[in-house]
Amino acid sequence: MIVNRKPPQWMVDSINEQFSLYQRSGITEAMINKRIEQNTPQLLEYVIKNNRVDYNYINIGPNQHWLVVSRERNNVILKALKLLAREVKLPDVRFIISIQDGYVGEVHNTSLVAPLFCFAKKKTEQTGVLFPDFENIVGFYPWRQTTIDASQKHLWESKLNKAIWRGGLCGEDEYVENGCYESFPRMKAVRLSIERPDLIDARFTQSGAGLYKNFEENESLYLSSKIPISEQIKYKYQILVDGVTCAYSRTFWQLLSNCLVLKQESENCQWYYPGLKANVHYIPLKEDISDLAEKIQWAKSHDAECKRIAAAGTRFANEWLGREECLFYVYHLLIKYAKLQKF
Repeated sequence: MIVNRKPPQWMVDSINEQFSLYQRSGITEAMINKRIEQNTPQLLEYVIKNNRVDYNYINIGPNQHWLVVSRERNNVILKALKLLAREVKLPDVRFIISIQDGYVGEVHNTSLVAPLFCFAKKKTEQTGVLFPDFENIVGFYPWRQTTIDASQKHLWESKLNKAIWRGGLCGEDEYVENGCYESFPRMKAVRLSIERPDLIDARFTQSGAGLYKNFEENESLYLSSKIPISEQIKYKYQILVDGVTCAYSRTFWQLLSNCLVLKQESENCQWYYPGLKANVHYIPLKEDISDLAEKIQWAKSHDAECKRIAAAGTRFANEWLGREECLFYVYHLLIKYAKLQKF
């Protein structure tokens, strides 16, 4: 375990910023109870005392899907916390985690409620504190070895000078409801692929309400079968676009792949995003990805620079996105939380 290693400045700054709302007030049991009383769905409560880790399910509800998901995600988090407790002395803390994919439960009078740990959030959500997601905690198994093997097989010079994207319709609902489906960033990538197949190969791997409603007659144009990660790594340029929130394991394997990541800049973030730098580890896209074609064309004419950026992204993934590194972050997160805890 690497807990004795000095954390990088981006990690220190990120943790301090996430707890900035509580610097004066601290975190009390009353705040935690207030958070629970708001009936935010799908929560887990963890109590660490004398290096023993206990948990409690909160507001999971009768839905069978969430009953299964809550057990699976709790098992991952619990094993990680117990592993950490075997390696180091953890502070006595009580905290709440949302097991949904993103932060849920923004509240008024935020100074009166405890932080909510979450796998992803918007940068503006002051009471959300980023915790490594269930895929990261297990070291992104099995994507890690698949990606390493494929990247060693498909070296930069042998990759196709083209962008690739395959994915679902996650995040389409607000665009369907607002009648602006053409503005859905993932749809923009697919439409560009139809118009400029020389630049990009992008398709949805599933149908949905928005796709059917807007493109019933030629829906098949927008659909394709899934492509294994090992085949996607044949392409130099990997498109990273949010769904409902961050893309989780996709971010990891794209960075690790030694491909150039074209990442949508958005308010959504995960715990390690503060360590990623635009034009150092990835090429940024506008939030509406209206510059996607322009950035692909730029990449094709700046091959040596893109190769360096791809390599830097891979180094970051190797250095910070392993299981041990994510537990290193959790340890420092809990140390900071404990200093603010007033009970």
